Amino acid sequence: MRNHLLERAVSELPELVGVGLVDIDTGESFGSESADAQGLTDLSGLGNTTRDLFEGPNIRAIEDIFHARRGDQKEPYFKEILFYSKHLVHYFGKLQHSPRLVLAVVANQNVNIGMLLVKVRALLKEERPTRLTAQDVEDSGLLSGERPDEQESEIPS
Repeated sequence: MRNHLLERAVSELPELVGVGLVDIDTGESFGSESADAQGLTDLSGLGNTTRDLFEGPNIRAIEDIFHARRGDQKEPYFKEILFYSKHLVHYFGKLQHSPRLVLAVVANQNVNIGMLLVKVRALLKEERPTRLTAQDVEDSGLLSGERPDEQESEIPS
């Protein structure tokens, strides 16, 4: 199945090397795309790495400190994570309407970071039904660009 969101990311994000979509509940990757044949070829660890970035013990400890100082509720605090490596920029952001899904983006380090953030945030804000699990999204075909009313239904014989 082709992933509409990932295809849009490849066509719209500047200096893109690769992109993936991850369910942080299960660590399952819904796929990845690279901008060219020389792009990312092995994203097998993307799911677990992304899950650990948002819900690992170090992040939970930091969130606990923030919650204790602010006296607020115990809901996830971090929505986006951005870091630089030697030659690349790595961005991880939760989809606005499905915060258990994370878009992972890798771009060349010479990217205009402001432009990258504006464009990736626009993708994250796409209208999506709320309160869906990652499995619901996969089953619905929403990520393939299909709408539920456009899918053919099978009539039992």
